Amino acid sequence: IQAAEGDIFLVARRVVNEGSLEAPEVRVVLEAGCDILLRPEGSQHRFIRTHSLEEEAALENSGTIAAAVAELRSTANPYTKAICHRGNILSIKEGGGKILLVAEKGTCEVSGSLIAQNGGTVHVLGDDVHLLNGANIDAPGELGGGTVLIGGDTQGKNSAIKNAKHTWVGQETHVRADALRKGNGGKVIFWSDEATCHYGQISVRGGEEGGNGGFVEVSGPILDYRGFTDARA
Repeated sequence: IQAAEGDIFLVARRVVNEGSLEAPEVRVVLEAGCDILLRPEGSQHRFIRTHSLEEEAALENSGTIAAAVAELRSTANPYTKAICHRGNILSIKEGGGKILLVAEKGTCEVSGSLIAQNGGTVHVLGDDVHLLNGANIDAPGELGGGTVLIGGDTQGKNSAIKNAKHTWVGQETHVRADALRKGNGGKVIFWSDEATCHYGQISVRGGEEGGNGGFVEVSGPILDYRGFTDARA
């Protein structure tokens, strides 16, 4: 599915994408929920309401998504895994796009690739957040690294960002927010309100032609950190 100018929305009680969704100038949104309310753009009074079901919802992506902004959101949890991402998502917006994976209830699980070029932003949020072996999250920028939030923001104090109860990161995972040419490394946060286990690789390096290393926080009331972090200038 390709949209040269418009957005792409896949909305249902359960959403599964195994194909290719491309909206390089705008948005791709996959949303699973039991009760979904849509307002057509420009309309103040007309609403479209899906049939409300008691069953819970799930969202799975094993395909490829390319968009300025890509959002995967589950508003109700069907199973243990509210969101399961095994595919590839690329944000190529000039000035930095966004990739948002938000499980309002349940687990957000990532074993695929999330790449927000040009110093973009990546959020992976849920009640529980699992980065499995093979997960590759990257927010590189020629003139400065981007922002990656896993399980919450700094010290869990940003009320606009959902905090995870538990965050688990496998040994063969890579999270980067490097400056590629010149500029400072970006910001990478791993947070949980109860327990954080981190065994993977983090990089927030400064640019090759100059720039300081970025900022990394790996925190939780219970913390098991056995990973590796590179924040060199």
